[in-house]
Parts: sequence; structure tokens; C-alpha cells
Amino acid sequence: MTDTQSEKDTTEEAPDFAATLLDIGRGKTHRDLSEQLCEVIKACTATGKGGKLQLTLNFKPQKGTGAVFVTADVKAARPKFDAEPSIFYATDEGALVRNDPNQQPLY
Repeated sequence: MTDTQSEKDTTEEAPDFAATLLDIGRGKTHRDLSEQLCEVIKACTATGKGGKLQLTLNFKPQKGTGAVFVTADVKAARPKFDAEPSIFYATDEGALVRNDPNQQPLY
């Protein structure tokens, strides 16, 4: 790489990512990201736990045409509430029962 090429590479303005994102999948990717963002934020505030929203862009050039195929994959990881435990008692036979077998019933 020559100094001229290096200067040219650093002086060119990068394409606007947000504008490009709006065009991927005719806007479907942007809509999906927006919807998933809302869902993750709602789940985070409801559970008090962290979540995650991930966008993966895949690029595949089409040989001899200058065209590039772009596909997007959106994955959301919403936090969940902890499951409420149920209380059971184990019998000598290995069964689970709701009432303590070692305690006399009150009525």
C-alpha cells in the first residue's frame, strides 16, 4: 500500500450505517430490531435482569458483478422471571407429597 492509497482510505467518509440498515430487507430488519428492542427493555424492567439484542450482518459478493448480497440475523435474549418453587415432602418410598408425612393432620 502506498502513502497515497493510505491517505485516500482514511479521508473517504464511511457510509452511514443507520441509513444502510434501513435499506436491508426493505426495512424489515430495522422494524424487527426496533420491536425486539422494546421487548427486551420491557422484560429487563419487569424482571430487574439484563437482556441482549444482537444483530449479525452477513455479506457475500456476487462474482463478476460488483453486487453484494447482505443478509441480517436478529437475535434477542429476554430475561425471564425466576420460576416460583413448589414445596413437596419426600416419603421413604421416594414419592413427593404436598403434606409432611411426619406431621399429624390438624383436622
